[in-house]
Amino acid sequence: MITKFNSIKKNRFIKNVLMVMSGTALAQIITFSLMPIITRLYGPEPIGVLGTFTAVVAILGPIAALTYPIAIVLPKSDKKSRSIVKLSLSITLVVGLIMTLILLVAADKVINLFRLDVISSFIYLLPIFVLVTGFSQVMEQWLIRSKSFKITAKTAVLQSLFMNGSKIGGGLIYPLSASLVIIHTAGILFRASLMFFMSDKSIVNRSEKHTIKEIKEVAIENRDFPKYRAPQVFINAVSQGLPVLLFTTFFGPAVAGFYALGKQALNTPIQLIGKAVQDVFYPKVNELANAKKQITPTILKAVVGLLVVGIVPFGVIILFGPWVFGFVFGNEWTVAGEYARWIAIVALSMLITRPIIVTIPVLSIQKQFLLVEIFGTVVKIGAIFAGVFFFKEAIYAVAMFSIASILMYLYLMIHTLLVSRRYDKLNNSLKVRNTG
Repeated sequence: MITKFNSIKKNRFIKNVLMVMSGTALAQIITFSLMPIITRLYGPEPIGVLGTFTAVVAILGPIAALTYPIAIVLPKSDKKSRSIVKLSLSITLVVGLIMTLILLVAADKVINLFRLDVISSFIYLLPIFVLVTGFSQVMEQWLIRSKSFKITAKTAVLQSLFMNGSKIGGGLIYPLSASLVIIHTAGILFRASLMFFMSDKSIVNRSEKHTIKEIKEVAIENRDFPKYRAPQVFINAVSQGLPVLLFTTFFGPAVAGFYALGKQALNTPIQLIGKAVQDVFYPKVNELANAKKQITPTILKAVVGLLVVGIVPFGVIILFGPWVFGFVFGNEWTVAGEYARWIAIVALSMLITRPIIVTIPVLSIQKQFLLVEIFGTVVKIGAIFAGVFFFKEAIYAVAMFSIASILMYLYLMIHTLLVSRRYDKLNNSLKVRNTG
């Protein structure tokens, strides 16, 4: 037992996961501890407006840099990675400027077309959020590449303190949706700035020149990201954010607030465990693939481990959701606990598929992933509308959306594991040939 414990302590992968997880854990503990104060200060409607705003910006996030930042981890040379950094930031700036021009010319039309009346007062924050998101994505992926997991952990904690402390301060002075939306945007910029200033600045090399030709080359080499991954992430964000937007439209911001709180609360274990594993697992599985080693056993271990860890917290919500939410957040949030029962099942599915998602670019199956995402989104949107129009109650829409989501996550997991097994067999056969 002692030998096994010592081997675990020396395991670099586990140490890195624990390092990221400790920072994420403290950040989520801060968030979860202060959330009952925030829910009592603001109430369902302002939180529903924030939920609508975050749903919209989540949909816009993938187009900020066309998901090129994810490719920063992949190249063997730092110079090529820095070329991807410059490409990503340039795209972000162009996208932000285009969005600003569109809103200056036709803000009212955009609001009416997408039914964004609830967040019309904050519409000009959207281009700013896109710029901040692109910068944040670049810094996050560079830290993953450089394995600066300690910085990732520290910035998560400091961001949580900043955002939640500001929300409480804002709630005491001005407890309206404007406080929540502005603080949320500032919080993303705060963390991205911290990641840059706390890093070793290796992301910047003034003696290194990147020609337009070199940047064009990395853009072409990694074209699968804007071609397949960006649409996939965009469609996934639409499918995840659509319930909040539809609930706001059909049932009002209060119902959207119940759903948003349920989702935010259950996002805690995913952020706590899933993102920590994902950030460390991505470079790990990429290294195994580059070394032509087996990757399927590593993926399976990660999936099973996350299932074992996640079953307890999500199981509690499935069984006692309304009571837990009423006790923790206040009596007016009991309804959110009913929604949370269904959201918990989806959250568990999301948690265990984190290793699957980060394996997709390594296996170069982003096209298939996009097709799965398109089909899954159509099914999930259909499920929401069926709940809204046939049953005319939000809880049925949540339930049907959840069932459709679970089925799509299950299919994605099976499909990716089958591809990884074929990948391992091909590598084995190549090794046998080379040995022979």
